[in-house]
Amino acid sequence: MPTVNGWFIRLVYEASQPRVDVAVGALPGLVQDSHDARILGEWAQGVFARPYVGEHYLHDGNQGKGEKSVTFTVFCHPNTVK
Repeated sequence: MPTVNGWFIRLVYEASQPRVDVAVGALPGLVQDSHDARILGEWAQGVFARPYVGEHYLHDGNQGKGEKSVTFTVFCHPNTVK
């Protein structure tokens, strides 16, 4: 199952475990998916490489290197950040 290490989420799966996607709501803490991001450029949606978080992942299709970006912005109340 997913584990949280500081600010990063680490997905660890053994070869004997099924490679399933992880629901955003199943993860602790602040989690954002691509629909929460500011996306610049054309990105393809993928579901082949598993595991991934949410409904799909974004990939560049090996095109437009350095011309695309995905920016996640988190807004939280100052008293909630530790």
